[in-house]
Amino acid sequence: MSGRTLLIALPLLVACGPGEEERKNIVLIVVDSLRADRLSLFGHGRPVPGIDALAREGTSFERAYATAPWTKPSVASMLTGLHPTSHGVTNTRAVLDESVLTLPEILEDAGYATAGVVSHHFVGKKFRFHQGFDEWDQETARGHRYISSQEVTKKSVAFLRSVADRPGPFFLFAHYFDPHYDYRDHPGIDYAAATAGRLDGSRGIGALRKMVSDMTEAERGFLLDRYDEEILFTDAMIARLLTRLERLGLADETIVAFTVDHGEEFGERGWLGHMRTLYEELMHVPLVLRGPGVPSAHTIEHPVSLVDLAPTLLELAGVDPSGRGFEGRSLVPLLSGLAPPPAHVFLEVDYEGAEEGAPGLATTRKKAVVAGSFKLIRDDRTGAIELYDLENDPDERTDLVSRDPSRAAELSSVLERHLAELTAGARIAEERSFTDEELDDLRELGYVGDE
Repeated sequence: MSGRTLLIALPLLVACGPGEEERKNIVLIVVDSLRADRLSLFGHGRPVPGIDALAREGTSFERAYATAPWTKPSVASMLTGLHPTSHGVTNTRAVLDESVLTLPEILEDAGYATAGVVSHHFVGKKFRFHQGFDEWDQETARGHRYISSQEVTKKSVAFLRSVADRPGPFFLFAHYFDPHYDYRDHPGIDYAAATAGRLDGSRGIGALRKMVSDMTEAERGFLLDRYDEEILFTDAMIARLLTRLERLGLADETIVAFTVDHGEEFGERGWLGHMRTLYEELMHVPLVLRGPGVPSAHTIEHPVSLVDLAPTLLELAGVDPSGRGFEGRSLVPLLSGLAPPPAHVFLEVDYEGAEEGAPGLATTRKKAVVAGSFKLIRDDRTGAIELYDLENDPDERTDLVSRDPSRAAELSSVLERHLAELTAGARIAEERSFTDEELDDLRELGYVGDE
């Protein structure tokens, strides 16, 4: 946890949103595959100046959770305020249903100019993530060997320039991909050695996964150093975007949200990547808010979910979030100390490989609930449950199910009730198949197994 002080009540924050004439702009920055514990915000020794400055100027949530441990369902939850079971985007082929009301659709109806710049096909037009955007750009979604952050910033800045002198508010969704595998060397950032043991940066993720069981600390350190280089490079591009926002005279009227779709595993549990578990290294994500009505240099220590992001941004911007069908709730009352934190945060994964009928990544179906410092995880395929005390066991190594069966039973009941409510209104998503070329790209990104 950060050493910053948790404030109880903040009179600077108004309880109700402004009138229509005072609606604020929104910039939502999402980075792919960035582990919270690789940020200085959470105690990592290597600073990320852009994100650090944003946190100093706003409010950071120390225990924010993604709804799922991979991109499609997680980003869908951010944009819809729904859990994955409800919005239905739970496997690689699922398409966001047109009946689902999205954040950009609500803002578009409220008179906002809306634009999305994304760098991963999983959140592209094929899966209908462009719903509600006036402008949509996914030209930077070119796979793992393309460095895209500079172009994401360039295209995002072009949109900001286009709306700077226009009347009316705007919404920008900027999605950065570079911390996702593979982990590239960036000139001028000298964290990683040229080689370490068997690694020189040329091995594909399939080969690396086969090495995980006997990977040395030096080799694992090499991957993490490369990963940190990717993070610092992406941070510089985010800082550039925020600087342009300031120079265009837009910052004072703009809500900025920075977050991440999921984290990443580096061999802690015999795996490299994501998708397969609901442990903290994947599910704990950074969330920072800055702008009008958001306290500066402030920290929220309670567990919250990214399913709460859409209603929170709407309320901060002055657009009423009520009656939109959200399962998440606005965090604005929590910011001001006027409401208690959510009692429970729910996590889930229903991952199926992209290649139908082919061997590879195992299907994973798990659900979890976080209540205070405790987390219960259930494997839907085996029925096995795990219980962890995150305060005393943050790495989730000691399963407490046998020691605390009453708590496990209580949280299991909470999880069951939650899933029953979601299932009652769940959408059955349309599915689209992949071309051979798309499957090759997904294989190189680690979403199609070749073990």
